[in-house]
Amino acid sequence: MKTEAEHFVIPFFKVKEFAQKGERHMALDSVALIALNNFRQRFGKPVRITRAYSTPEHNLKVGGVSNSLHLRGAAFDLDLGEGDIGRKTVMLRQSGFNEVMFYPKTGHYHAGLENGR
Repeated sequence: MKTEAEHFVIPFFKVKEFAQKGERHMALDSVALIALNNFRQRFGKPVRITRAYSTPEHNLKVGGVSNSLHLRGAAFDLDLGEGDIGRKTVMLRQSGFNEVMFYPKTGHYHAGLENGR
């Protein structure tokens, strides 16, 4: 029998992929989830979520801004592997995200929906 964490939130992603370690509460923006699923379909290979919803305490700990989209579950940090940064950025935008950044230090992408849409 599957645990709650093993259930799919959307076709390509399970609950446990969005959860912050040690936290039982999480908020996820439904439109951001649709954009993430759209991206995964376009990308055609697995996407690793490195950060999704964050509590205010965790956001402060990781140096997040006070109005971070992670606080509303409207942003995801993603490990997309190596490859064309420009192509991946365009694909994230075409999938519905309007806040897309690449962090060269970690090689991760930030994909969010400013103002929830």
